[in-house]
Amino acid sequence: MEELDLISKRLRIHFPHLFSDHPYPSHPSIYLAHNTFLHTKSPPPKASKRAAASEEVTRHFYGGKGDLAHLGGFIQRDNQTISENLWNFLLSQFAVKSIVDVGCGKGFSTSYFLNKGAKVLCIEGSKDAIANTVLPSNVIIEHDFSRGPWWPSETYDIAWSTEFLEHVGRQYMRNYMPVFAKSALVFVTVSGWGGWHHVEVHNQKWWIGRFEAMGFVFSREITDWIRSQTRVDLSASSAQALFFGLMV
Repeated sequence: MEELDLISKRLRIHFPHLFSDHPYPSHPSIYLAHNTFLHTKSPPPKASKRAAASEEVTRHFYGGKGDLAHLGGFIQRDNQTISENLWNFLLSQFAVKSIVDVGCGKGFSTSYFLNKGAKVLCIEGSKDAIANTVLPSNVIIEHDFSRGPWWPSETYDIAWSTEFLEHVGRQYMRNYMPVFAKSALVFVTVSGWGGWHHVEVHNQKWWIGRFEAMGFVFSREITDWIRSQTRVDLSASSAQALFFGLMV
């Protein structure tokens, strides 16, 4: 809980009106309204089964060899979701010391924070991604959210999740939401176009409604502030998913 308190102090400096004890709060709280998972033990993680030869599918340039069809979908290195300027900003100005990466793929985002000294945890369902990860095995949890819920025992400063939400059917949303509930702030991107197993393609308003229905609070101010930090890295091939799609 000390990590959550540190994030809270930093946010109070920049956005004091977001907190419920401020005389004129614009939101009920920056934290979850109903966080029931902070002190609840998670069931064990459940890895996906490997695809049988008859279940193999052609993925073209998407990763996921040997995975069931609903897994994979990562690419070698997705520069659209990478912004070192933003990550440095989070490490310095938000004093981020720990991060849980949901749907981390091969772990490029996670590894940046790990190399900067942060405590990290990578949650991934694709066996192909894990087999080719850039991360040490002790920071990876292999779990397929279509097989049930899982969440970490510890709390984290932030949850980071890019190119994940659209891959998981809404019937499984309650299986991954507890992971986000263990973080002070949640950083997610959503997709408005097709891709490998993009089964939940919706606009940002739809996703905000889904998160808020589960007790989360969306902040337009923090979202805009965070997106602005990606502008340094923005190009036709870099950081666009963050600049246009990141939400906090």
